[in-house]
Amino acid sequence: MPTFSTILDQDWLRELAGDRYFQRGVDYFDRGLVHSLAQYDGQITADVHGTEVYQVSLWLDGDDLQYRCTCPLGVDDLFCKHCVAVGLAWIAEPPPYRPDREAPAQKGTTMEDVRQYLGRQPQETLVNLILNRAMEDSRWREQLLMKAAAKQPEGADINTFRRSLRNAIIPDGFIDYYRARDYADDVQSVVNGLEDLLDKGYANDVIDLCEEAITLFETAYNSIDDSYGHVGYVTDQLQDLHYRACEDGTPDPHDLAHRLFSLEVESGYGFFFKAIEKYCDLLGKDGLKTYGQIVDAEWNSFADIGSSEQRKYN
Repeated sequence: MPTFSTILDQDWLRELAGDRYFQRGVDYFDRGLVHSLAQYDGQITADVHGTEVYQVSLWLDGDDLQYRCTCPLGVDDLFCKHCVAVGLAWIAEPPPYRPDREAPAQKGTTMEDVRQYLGRQPQETLVNLILNRAMEDSRWREQLLMKAAAKQPEGADINTFRRSLRNAIIPDGFIDYYRARDYADDVQSVVNGLEDLLDKGYANDVIDLCEEAITLFETAYNSIDDSYGHVGYVTDQLQDLHYRACEDGTPDPHDLAHRLFSLEVESGYGFFFKAIEKYCDLLGKDGLKTYGQIVDAEWNSFADIGSSEQRKYN
């Protein structure tokens, strides 16, 4: 199985980046702009101090080197100069980053050393470390709040999940093309929390939360440039999660029919498109009958409007 040591070299970096970005990456590396290089659990991470501070991650997926950078080019999934600089910094590192090389007299401290250090600490020290970090990282803070909310003695605190959805989805101004990925990651973190909530048996609550999230997106999308589809991927996940929650839960078929019709017809972005085809088995005979009645009533209302307008001109 390929490892970083067997595939990550300058030729590979040049092939991924092209000559132009490779040379710029060499310049960044030579100027010492790569900071906080670390490797753990099959992933290399570092910060690169360019125009701004960008975060780079490199990891292996089978035979392929995968990468991510928070710079504008990275948003387009291009192997940028920052990725090159991090790759070069890793290649230049002594063991244990490169275990195939001869070890120096004093090896560098690694994330494995950090793991062992943490394993020796008292629980209270670790709790304070996590809480202090959570107060500086809103995404992590929301994750911890949701985990705690799902484990309340009297049952899951659904309002915490509802608040996390609102915090993640409602934009703080216009989300441009370059911010859309981070925005989607924030929402994805909350969706993951809903997945955990479903696994814990709160299917009916997850149904409601998914519908509330999609309703929030109806407004939020007006302030998002999702040209690359990062946010669309998350909304697709929400709709899939809604379906699975309906499978596991006990939604009233008549009520579900009304909600699905409204969610589809009132959507300006195609959410729950052709929901009747996907949910027909879950709606059952009674739910399908109700859905048909809703459609007929809606159609007749349009017919009545048409007749009224025609009479005006007769």
